[in-house]
Amino acid sequence: MNFFTPFVRLVAANLRAEKFTHLDVGCSGGMDPVWRLFGARFRAIGFDISIDACKDLRDQEIQPDVHYVDGAVGIPPDHPFARRIAGRTVGADRLGSRLSAHDLIARRAARLKDASLAEKLNANAWTMTALADGEQVYILDTLKKFGFDDVDFLKIDVDGPDFLILNSLEGEFARLGMLAVRLEVGMTGGTDEAEHTFHNTDRFMRQQGFDLVALDNRSYSNRTLPAKFLYPMPAQTVTGRIFQSEAFYARDPVGSPELARSLSAEKLLKLAAIYAVWNQPDSAAEILVTFRDRLASLLDIDAALDLLAADTQSGEAQPKSYKAYLDAYRSDDEFLYPRHPEAPTLMQRLRAVWVAMTDRPYIAKIEALRQDLAVDGFVGPGRTRRAAEQGDPQAQFALGVAYLHGQWLPVDKVEALKWFTLAAANAAPEAKASFTAQHDALARQLSDADRHEAANRAAAAKK
Repeated sequence: MNFFTPFVRLVAANLRAEKFTHLDVGCSGGMDPVWRLFGARFRAIGFDISIDACKDLRDQEIQPDVHYVDGAVGIPPDHPFARRIAGRTVGADRLGSRLSAHDLIARRAARLKDASLAEKLNANAWTMTALADGEQVYILDTLKKFGFDDVDFLKIDVDGPDFLILNSLEGEFARLGMLAVRLEVGMTGGTDEAEHTFHNTDRFMRQQGFDLVALDNRSYSNRTLPAKFLYPMPAQTVTGRIFQSEAFYARDPVGSPELARSLSAEKLLKLAAIYAVWNQPDSAAEILVTFRDRLASLLDIDAALDLLAADTQSGEAQPKSYKAYLDAYRSDDEFLYPRHPEAPTLMQRLRAVWVAMTDRPYIAKIEALRQDLAVDGFVGPGRTRRAAEQGDPQAQFALGVAYLHGQWLPVDKVEALKWFTLAAANAAPEAKASFTAQHDALARQLSDADRHEAANRAAAAKK
């Protein structure tokens, strides 16, 4: 995921009629902050069975058109798929109970009983929070309730009836104008059509007109010899068998003229933005080039292509322009191929290890360099910060979002308000109202002292 691609900020600044609409089914950890770069044009509905998590998210939310629904999302009993599989016993999970992550979560239960909500969620122990136990919630009914008749992006990750929830939308994706879907899928299980498995999900999504564009596999070790965890919680491990994956599906208007005709110019731009966030700047560029005539009235296509070319050259101090990059490709330039420096000797490697372990100033310098010079979303917001400090209002707003939601940076609402203040002050007329609304919404949550501190920081940054 490329959370700090400037291309998304460019698209967000140039939407005129449409909003970016997101449905997040299983939102206890919060929605991906990258979509909030759409500012006042972002609207969303988050669903989660955890009453505690939804209340916490509501309390923190600053955008009026972002809603949270606590409840168990399901499929209506009269839905054709629900009727077809009614009474069917799906194969038992042969692996889950053997995993080290599941075992450790169970072992932590007693210790987490009186823990805070944040501690429980950080420990992947959401089942220990207050859970909704009333009637099921249905996505289509909820969309009607909030007046949403259009959806750009759907995410489902509920550790349970994911496939049933997905099937509840059968035949509705085109009507809703859905562009992309991100799904947690099971990589184990049997062959029954009701199983929450990748093969069932993939067949279903292709039937709905989507292409699989990425698959992020998750390894889980078993408890017999637990591997180290990838994150500071019992979840994926460094080694182990593939237990789950994140499957990324999207529309392909370039390969389907009929689909392309059905999508507005702003829909095409939003799809290109999704591809860019998913680290597929090539697919985003293909949309811009193919539909240049339709998109040219919305933004500078050549400038947008230069941004995507820079994303493709992640790590380059001075990335080539789109034209120069294509020229290098067409000439089969060695620039496109991995550069293999001469392998260090054993003694050089040992010296490097010793320095890394003992030279604290060196370690601090490397860490500072990592934060300051990072040029992609995997490492940090270095490029965004530099642009913000140079007065780019879109970058200033993005940095504010990062501080507000703790994306690659520690949560700091005062610092977030500072950057929202600068963004609103520097924004072009068409973006000023959106940035000001975000600033005012956050300001209302803060104390007079915090607002004063943010104003002082913003004033200092202008000097």
